[in-house]
Amino acid sequence: MKKAGKIAVGLLLVLVIALGSTPVTAASQSEIRVTIDGQRLNFPTQGPVIVGGRTLVPLRAVFEALGFTVTWQPDTRTATLTRGNDIIVIAIGRSSFTANGERHTLDVPAQIINNYTMLPIRAVLESVGYNLVWIGEENTAAIFSATYGWGGWTFVAGDWASYAIDPDGILWAWGDNEDGQLGDGTTRSRTRPVRIKDDVVYVAAGPSYAMAITTDGSLWGWGHPFALGLGNVGNEIVTTPTLIMEDVASVSAGRSQAAAIKTDGSLWAWGNGPVGDGSDTLRRRPVHIMDDAIYIHAACASMVAITSDGTLWGWGRFELTEDGRDIPTSGHLYPVVIMENVVHTVSGHGKGMAIQADGRVWSWGGTSPGGAELINTTHTTAARALPLMGNGRSVHFGGYDQRMVLDRDGNLWAWGGGDTIARTDPHCGFV
Repeated sequence: MKKAGKIAVGLLLVLVIALGSTPVTAASQSEIRVTIDGQRLNFPTQGPVIVGGRTLVPLRAVFEALGFTVTWQPDTRTATLTRGNDIIVIAIGRSSFTANGERHTLDVPAQIINNYTMLPIRAVLESVGYNLVWIGEENTAAIFSATYGWGGWTFVAGDWASYAIDPDGILWAWGDNEDGQLGDGTTRSRTRPVRIKDDVVYVAAGPSYAMAITTDGSLWGWGHPFALGLGNVGNEIVTTPTLIMEDVASVSAGRSQAAAIKTDGSLWAWGNGPVGDGSDTLRRRPVHIMDDAIYIHAACASMVAITSDGTLWGWGRFELTEDGRDIPTSGHLYPVVIMENVVHTVSGHGKGMAIQADGRVWSWGGTSPGGAELINTTHTTAARALPLMGNGRSVHFGGYDQRMVLDRDGNLWAWGGGDTIARTDPHCGFV
């Protein structure tokens, strides 16, 4: 019997950075993109800039997105970053900083631009365990979290196959291969890793398929075709990486649906409906859903997305009334607003969780929401959810209704059950 394995994998962004003293131009600010956990980071006011041929990034925006608390001391012109046991101290004009009591060198000192603290952050990120990658073709700084990797590797697990990206960007896969989900050109299962594709920066795994983004922004998919967006269905399995679309910044692989955000912020989705385009039917190829998106999470017949202004949107099937009774409904055929000021979210089968900018964790739907009420089923009002706790950094689902919260102090909280009803639910299609 096949056993599902889940590894919470996070991808965070990476920055090669230095600095100079030439004037900052509007053009230089618009050229740099930053992504965290494979998702684009929003800079409402001051974004990254190029000064004298060097790239500087706003300290507060990046490190608060990573779960740090940033404190500014104007008298000493010093920024202190804290998260759990990590303490980083950076002073304007100094070519060094301290991380947990150890001194490290900066290429160039931090400086103030338009009242924002800007600096080259590679050394700062590496001092607390992050890896940096610069994707030159897309002018994108991508940060990878070493929290979920080892020795520069990044690991992702599907239900029956596992994937790893090594420090050179080579994708490896092993495990069950009945539906071609390894991508090695065969349907033979592997007990040892086999080399699949080069120049990979991100991989997402569904139950029997996988997708990868390469350094040029191309999205590739393989395995069972149900949620690949390649136009084919049925038993036409795809055993080698095949191009789905280009100019992709991030992707999410759900059980029956998938979605991607392109570099221009447009969000595209495909798979078993509703995917958010007003239809409740299978979409064999990507369809445009909305613009200005910075984060997407696809699940089983439902999705959630965050736009650059922090608005959380949801669509698909949320099939519980407020008293917990199942109701037959086609769900939300278009994205509806759930709440504002959201920095992280996750979608499940008829349920969801979100974290707002102040750290409050919200939960709704399912059998074990943790005391929260449910997302609306009227198609008209925003979600009615109750905060479970503060200080949240990220939220995750495990199994069908197991909920997990990683707080900003590094503590992991979990609750819920082990029901596997999603594997037989007809809304999920092929699972």
